[in-house]
Amino acid sequence: MKFFTFLVATMTVLGAVAGADQPTVKTPTEALEQVQASTLPDGVTLTGETEKIDHPADAAAIFN
Repeated sequence: MKFFTFLVATMTVLGAVAGADQPTVKTPTEALEQVQASTLPDGVTLTGETEKIDHPADAAAIFN
């Protein structure tokens, strides 16, 4: 029983450390601002909009 208590306490501490070490996920607005602030290749512009990209016509055969 003492081992189980020690194990649970250890896992709790390790979980807290691992959670604190991971960066937070940026919001879409923050991500767009970060990309806009970076240097882009010539001819590339960002509009802040997204386009839907369809799968290739033969994608169904590849996925099966």
